[in-house]
Amino acid sequence: MYFKIFKPISWDKRPAERRSQFIQRFLNYLVRMKYDGAEEMQKETQYLWAKALIEEDNYVDAYTKLNGIKGYSDAKEVQQSLVETIYAQGQSLYHSGKYDEARENFRCTYDSNYADSEDYLTLIYAHGYGYPKFSGKTAQALEEIFYFEDASELLLSNNRIAQDFLIGRWKGDGYYLKMSDDGYMSYNLPWFNYGDYYEIVDGTVLLYPENDPGNTKALFDITAITPDSIEVYCHKNGTSYVLYR
Repeated sequence: MYFKIFKPISWDKRPAERRSQFIQRFLNYLVRMKYDGAEEMQKETQYLWAKALIEEDNYVDAYTKLNGIKGYSDAKEVQQSLVETIYAQGQSLYHSGKYDEARENFRCTYDSNYADSEDYLTLIYAHGYGYPKFSGKTAQALEEIFYFEDASELLLSNNRIAQDFLIGRWKGDGYYLKMSDDGYMSYNLPWFNYGDYYEIVDGTVLLYPENDPGNTKALFDITAITPDSIEVYCHKNGTSYVLYR
């Protein structure tokens, strides 16, 4: 029997990861060749690799490595011991605006059905970092967690989400704002005539002309108070109105 010579792994990787990857590739080959004991050695290597990653404080990668060997030794227990730390790191990353990195943390903790992991993934999707489970239903998902983190702000963060959230008729004190399914917005709130189209950015309704979309003027500032009430500040007269759905 002979063994295949593997191409060296890049030396810019961390030592523990570099050694483990080389050994893992070697054992993968032995498993494919049905070498006696290779499968058990493969699991042991995966386990030791995860332990080395933990020593380097790389908890997310360690958690992922343990996914495929939960039945080996105390791998499942080790994996679960990482969940609280991974979750706390994810929260810190989220609060720092590092949504892409936070997503990897919450994917791990969501796998363990831990705390508010699913809600954080919903928020991260709304921030534009992808979580396909709620594709097309983002506003509805955010309404369900309205009081969690910045969910209420995200409901009015952009046209796509805001239009879905505002669908229907909002009214109060003789005033109304109505959003149709096709995005057409009508109202009798104090207004001024400008432009041809509107765009909602971080709660502000901006008007702009068709031939100069960069030349915007703020018409309303909308704040979600509850899932069924909003405050609308009208730039026309500097007055705010509370409307209810």
